[in-house]
Amino acid sequence: MRKLVLAAALGVAVSLDTAAAADRSFDTWQTSLANEAARKQAVVPTAQVCQQATEMLKLASTFDAKAFHDYAVAHAVYNTHPKCAR
Repeated sequence: MRKLVLAAALGVAVSLDTAAAADRSFDTWQTSLANEAARKQAVVPTAQVCQQATEMLKLASTFDAKAFHDYAVAHAVYNTHPKCAR
């Protein structure tokens, strides 16, 4: 009986691991599609976005987690973040 229970538990573990791997694969594929779509519809070239973000990233690197959260929320709430839409 113990062998049967152990075999069933191992089977469940393998099934869960397989499902998790499938989820990771799907998430990776879906993210790549979203990134590709964003690049195709971008108004501002990626290099320019990176250049514009340099100062913000320098500032953000000086924050702890709470300060960064507060900074991000303030910019989202007050609509001061750069726009990427057409």
